[in-house]
Amino acid sequence: MKKLTEFEKGERDFHNRHAEQYDSAHDLDSTRIALLHEKFLKHIYGLPKKSRVLEVGCGSGHDSVKIAKKGFQVIGCDISEGLIGVAKRKAKENKVEKNTRFFVASTNRLPFRGNSIDAALIVASLHHLENPVVALKEINRCLKPGGILVIGSEPNAWPYVFKKFKHSGLGKKIMGFFRKDYNAEEVSIGDEATTGFREKELRKMFEDSNFRVKRLDFEYFFSGFLILLKLNLGEPADKGVVWFDSVLSSLPGIRKFGWYINAVLEK
Repeated sequence: MKKLTEFEKGERDFHNRHAEQYDSAHDLDSTRIALLHEKFLKHIYGLPKKSRVLEVGCGSGHDSVKIAKKGFQVIGCDISEGLIGVAKRKAKENKVEKNTRFFVASTNRLPFRGNSIDAALIVASLHHLENPVVALKEINRCLKPGGILVIGSEPNAWPYVFKKFKHSGLGKKIMGFFRKDYNAEEVSIGDEATTGFREKELRKMFEDSNFRVKRLDFEYFFSGFLILLKLNLGEPADKGVVWFDSVLSSLPGIRKFGWYINAVLEK
């Protein structure tokens, strides 16, 4: 891999330190997160079987393994060697090594021929990139004509009005009371820099990257607060909150206040 920028080094080093705690820190096995991910993964599952799917910023391989279990050929890349190690181990444990490949790479320099990937996925990683447009253009280059890019769980801008308080001394104490993972005390360079995304900003980024927006959805309202504080109410209650959030997402005056943004783009 070519020389990394200081931003990329910061992201790599942070996630190397916390690779083994990645799933628990992001509550990936909770009902709420599983349902949130299903909202964007369904666009991958609907593709022809054996499609070649690239997950950029694959982290611990949580979604890559899910997709591989459905019979797709999955390639996962991440800038963190530690996370790639976890992803490879997870693929082996789930017996999907034959249709998965994981490797270390920068999103700005993907080692693929142009027009060679059927679909791509990037989950909660766009805000971890130094220049998202450069990365999106690189993903576009790799996709076949008509190929899709599914973007999942990117942060909406409005919750970042609480960011200064969250990172204050009192905010850290409150977060630390509810959460015992690394997010209470330390964040990556991308998390520190981001202020979330506004719809107009995202649409401009997608246009500049030569993508056509097929759909853009706002997800999770009350669930967003519960995820922030990592409060698990139990499966029935979590499903109830998610259902209520889905009702809110259909209301024109409220829908844009979802905590997370999903999108499906086409080359």
